[in-house]
Formats: sequence, structure tokens, C-alpha cells
Amino acid sequence: QRAAFRRTVVGKKPTAGTNMPYLRPRPITVKEIEALAKETGRHSVGDGLILNVGKTGRGCSWTCRLRVPSGKRRDIGLGSYPEVTLAEARQRAADYRRMTRDGLDPIEERKMARRASTTFETAAEACWKEKLPTFKNQKHGHQYITTLRTYAYPFIAKTPITDVDHVAVKDLLRPIWLTKKETASRVLQRVADVCSWAVSEGLREAELPRNVIRRGLPKQNKKVTSYAAVPLEDAPAMYAKLAEQDSPAANALRFQILTALRPGVGRTAQWSEFDLRNGLWNIPAERMKVDEEHIVPLSPGALTLIKMIKSMPLDIERDSPFLFPSPRKPMQLAISDTSVTLVSKKLMDGITLHGWRSTFEDWAAEYTDFPDSVIDAAMAHKQEDAVKAAYRRTKFLEQRLELMTQWNDFLEGRIEVRETLDGLHRKRLREMRQRRQASPE
Repeated sequence: QRAAFRRTVVGKKPTAGTNMPYLRPRPITVKEIEALAKETGRHSVGDGLILNVGKTGRGCSWTCRLRVPSGKRRDIGLGSYPEVTLAEARQRAADYRRMTRDGLDPIEERKMARRASTTFETAAEACWKEKLPTFKNQKHGHQYITTLRTYAYPFIAKTPITDVDHVAVKDLLRPIWLTKKETASRVLQRVADVCSWAVSEGLREAELPRNVIRRGLPKQNKKVTSYAAVPLEDAPAMYAKLAEQDSPAANALRFQILTALRPGVGRTAQWSEFDLRNGLWNIPAERMKVDEEHIVPLSPGALTLIKMIKSMPLDIERDSPFLFPSPRKPMQLAISDTSVTLVSKKLMDGITLHGWRSTFEDWAAEYTDFPDSVIDAAMAHKQEDAVKAAYRRTKFLEQRLELMTQWNDFLEGRIEVRETLDGLHRKRLREMRQRRQASPE
């Protein structure tokens, strides 16, 4: 009966609608493979091999179907055809079948081999390249990998990513944990970030336990850095001193002070972002720290400054997409942070824009009755309560325009400087600092 069955079935394709198996009478040839490679579909070619042919132009690939020791059927990719020839595909399939006979799962073995060959350095570089387009500027992107190269690579660069554990990370952090606190925190965050990426790639089983690492290190007594702010009583005089300067860097600094935004947002403003008819500045989300579009109602002083530049541009400002262009590459770059900082150091004793933002916040609290929600919206602070942020739709544009107009009036001397208790306290602190500096000790 078996002989009769073979005589009737072997070498013949089964009739449509039957369940009879197709038994290939002889091994498939290279020419037959070349012919099959032109037919879209999955073609079983014997020895557990399957040739997958995609639609026109999609290419071909080899798959080997095996039953692993757990009893499951699994498909294992063997590579692309014709890069991997029929003979090579057969050899690879035979190797995998040999592994299953020895009680091994080829897919799991391949995963383990990949994990063992992927070092922390390899994973970090790959993770960084994937993240690079998401950084707001190239400087931050390069700082990310430079931190790892400087502080992590000397300890764990060649360690397989699967073997990087909390003990190894704790040891690399120990030398800088108390002496370079901020840097150490960034190193920990970035090493953990690489390990999380490795988990998503199947290179690790678990993420790094950051809390366990912190508990194993000495407690850091962090001090919050306070930016030197302009005393409210001195702000109008200092602003008047700046307004006397007529240079792109000084104008960029004035514009940033008038809008009370974070450093860099004002100096990189582009003409396409302004609606001068309605006096609005629409800053796209990618240029904001909170990753949300921010609309600024422009005060009269800010609007006048913009219109002056538009109506009487300098040579470098003409046709530039930037409100404050770089002197060297006006068509490609905005004025640099260094140029603005030099003006600040020269005219304001090094008071930073963060310091001016602090001054604005003090002024809004002492001189106005605007609610915190309006002040926070003006400063582009992120709403801490996520639920309230989800429901809140208003931008407080009318109130913010009034707030920024009053700030403009205060800076330009149209609002009298009051002597407040807070002001007297600030004055006393300044005098104490000056006495300490003048003391020979």
C-alpha cells in the first residue's frame, strides 16, 4: 500500500481541494530557485527551507522551519536571497537542526550570542544615534554622548550590555558622586537610559534599578543655584543703559528682557513667527522647553523694537529669516549666545537672562495683582497639575498683554519705583555682601 501511495503521489503536486502532502522526489536545483524567485509568495523547497518572495522589487529571503525542544514550531530567518545561496541556506538550516537535536533553541541561542557580543559602548552609541534627532540642538545631543564617553566608558565600555548591573554603575559613579554632583546625576540618568534602550532591543532582561544605586551611594546635599537677579530698584536704570546701545546683540538682549522668556528663545526668533498686525509672536513647540507652542502678546516696547528692525534693517539683517541674525552667517544662523552674554557682562555686571526672569517674577508679585496662572503663562512655565493643564484652554492673552505692558512701562520708567520692605531687605543683603568683599579677611 505504501509503495502504491508513493507511485501515485511522489513528484506530483496535490490536486486542489485535497489534503495530500507534496513530497519532492529530488532536491530542488538552483535554476528552479531562480524561477521561484520571480513568483510572489512562500515556497517550500525541501529540507525545511522556505523561500519568501515579496511583491515586485521587495526582494527574497530564506526561512527555516524547525520544531524546537519545547515542542513549538519556529521560523528562523537565514538571510536574503541571492546574497545567501541555496547551498548556504541548506548548511545553515542543517546547523540549526543539529542544535535542536542537542536540546537547544536556535532563536534563544542567537539572542544570547547577540547579547554577549553587544558591549555597553556599542549599545550607547546606537542609542545616542537614535536619540540624536530628538534633541533640540546639537550641543545637547553631543553633551549626552560626551558624558558617557568621559565618565562611563573607562569603567564599562567593553562590558556586555546584559552584564551592566547596579554594582558596576555604582562603582563608576563613586569618584564623582560628591565632587561633581550634577554631572554624576546626568551620568546615572544616561547609563540607565542606555540600559532601557537595550531592554527594548531585546539585549537585556531588565532596566537598571536607579533607586538601588542611589541608596548605595553617599547622600548628596544639593544646593539649588540661585541666578544673580537685577534688584527691582535698579532694573529701570540698568534697562535704560542697555537701551542706549544700538547693536543687534543689545537689541536681542532687550527683546528677551521685554518678553521675559528663557535664554535663547528671543535671540533665535524668526520673522515667520510674528503676526505684527495683531501683535502676537507664535513660537513653535520645538523651540520651547515644555514642547508646547507658546504665544506671546507683544508689549508696545517689544513691538516698536521689531518694527524698527523691519523698517530700518542693517545690512546683515536685510532678507535674513532671523530677527537677530549672526554677523557671519545671517542667512543660516541667529546671533550667538556668546554675543548676547558679552553685552550682559559689559553693561550688567554679568546678570544673566535667568536673573532677569527672576526679577520679572519678583516685580509681578510685588507690583501687580495678576494671579499666578497668568504670570506662569507669561513665563512659559509648565502646568504642574496635569489634569488642570488638560482642561485649561485659555492662554490668558488679554491679561498677559496688560501684564507685559506694565512690565514695559516699569522698565522704561513710567511706573515709579516703590520702596518696599522686600526692597529694603534686598538692599541690606547687598550692603552686607559689599562689606564682606571689602573686608581684608
